[in-house]
Amino acid sequence: MAKKLAEITSSGGFVMDDLIVAMVKERLAQPDCARGFILDGFPRTLAQATMLEEFAAVRHTSLTLPTFIYR
Repeated sequence: MAKKLAEITSSGGFVMDDLIVAMVKERLAQPDCARGFILDGFPRTLAQATMLEEFAAVRHTSLTLPTFIYR
């Protein structure tokens, strides 16, 4: 996947949602993400958000938003 991503970005193209989501799913399946994770800049599209929700449902994982306190 990394090679395909490099080819697309080096040519100035946009990376397809399914490739981005596949990479995120692969990473989130790692043991160090079992207790939680923070996503920054993802999802960027409705399709990515939908795929992330489906992935979470299959893994019986809930997605929550962090609470920020602004002063």
